[in-house]
Amino acid sequence: MENIPDPVEIVMPGDPDARTAHTLKSREYEALIIAQPPWVARNTIIDCEIAEIRPPCVLVSANGFWPGAYDIPGRSIGSISVTCAVGNIDDRLVYSPRTSGYIVGPSSAYVEYFSKCAQNSGLACEIVGDCRTAAYSKCLVNIPLTLQYGLSDCGESQLISNPDVVFREALQIVEFTGLMKSLDVEIGPTPGFDSIGLIQASRRVADIPDDPVAMDNLRGILRNWRQGRNPALGVKIRRERGRTAVEEIEWVWGRILTRARTVGASLPVTESLYARVLSDSSGGAR
Repeated sequence: MENIPDPVEIVMPGDPDARTAHTLKSREYEALIIAQPPWVARNTIIDCEIAEIRPPCVLVSANGFWPGAYDIPGRSIGSISVTCAVGNIDDRLVYSPRTSGYIVGPSSAYVEYFSKCAQNSGLACEIVGDCRTAAYSKCLVNIPLTLQYGLSDCGESQLISNPDVVFREALQIVEFTGLMKSLDVEIGPTPGFDSIGLIQASRRVADIPDDPVAMDNLRGILRNWRQGRNPALGVKIRRERGRTAVEEIEWVWGRILTRARTVGASLPVTESLYARVLSDSSGGAR
């Protein structure tokens, strides 16, 4: 792989000895997880901006890379406009054995418990300190805990490689058009985006309408999508005229999968989800 930088060294806050710093290895799958107690209610979905000002919560980052991180071919790329907060994170989560993660947040009994649950589920994770430190913006991150990913003004040589490291039940959770319909949101025709994100809740989408907080958050997220705004990350999403949501999925994911085949990569989860979204989106959803 070209242009892969040296591993990024993360120094624990208060630890002046860089030799004891934790290292994010650029050739591994990494997850940057903000773990702040107490747990939030199931199905609660919030964006980054709200997470910053609301009471502490368990938050899973949904963007492909953070500002200041490396933009590397073959890795998670782009910026996604939504973030998923997952309640009861210890409920039988399934991780890839290749996945390594770093808990970012103040060390506490809750965070240590979260770390232990993740480790017991197969996620090698460590607590690395406060997410507001300089190290936070330097991390090369790859997010295996969500299906929220996409492209944003990126080159043809890049592809997303992390969709295969997701929840085993991911295809049951993500119902793109079903989610839109449950929120009474018209899918198209609307201007398209360079980034498409899919919302993952901690349970099936069918359960979301029972949670008014989640519904309010989802409506706000979708409103941002439709207006081409991403206030949480401050990313200006380039819009293109006349492209429907389904056409955007075809454009974004089609390029990913075409590039993956070209380089001999296998993305079975992405292939399956792509086919399912297009199938679910047929019959007038365009």
